Amino acid sequence: TFAHQQLALIYRQEGDIKNWKRELQLAKNSERRGSNNNVSPEVLTRHDHPVSAFLQNAGEHLAHKKPGLALDEIKKVMKFTDKDLSVEHINRGEIFALQAQAFQQMTLNDEAIQALNQVLKYQPNNNRAYYLRAQSYFEIGKYEECLADCERAARGDKILSNTVAELRAKAKERLKRRLERR
Repeated sequence: TFAHQQLALIYRQEGDIKNWKRELQLAKNSERRGSNNNVSPEVLTRHDHPVSAFLQNAGEHLAHKKPGLALDEIKKVMKFTDKDLSVEHINRGEIFALQAQAFQQMTLNDEAIQALNQVLKYQPNNNRAYYLRAQSYFEIGKYEECLADCERAARGDKILSNTVAELRAKAKERLKRRLERR
């Protein structure tokens, strides 16, 4: 807040009205964030901050097939973060991706799809998120959506395209069987 206020004074003295207004707004926003006791973005980059530990624990719980515990850690991370934090400090897309993986392990595919939609909101070119969402669509029987996400995932990632090809083949086969039954 202080730094923004000082920059605003300098810009005002130089007659740069555009940057003066911008710095004043940033100072107000910074002051407002400070009064809400939000976590500073600079703190989140530290490896010893609780957010780092929560994210690490969530990853370990997923690796050990304990999705419920992973979701608890992810909830703790969400309490620390603010939607306005910039991506450099904490990547909300990654948090939602962890959440989606936990939901998939619990076979809560509808919730996983919602979390993956959030990932794609923050990272629209995340091919892995399209693939994970395709898996969830496959599990709940939405084969058309699965195929669409498989196409998006394979289009952007050559390595992932081999894995996607398997899922795409299964989805096409199931869709074909469904159409034959009608």
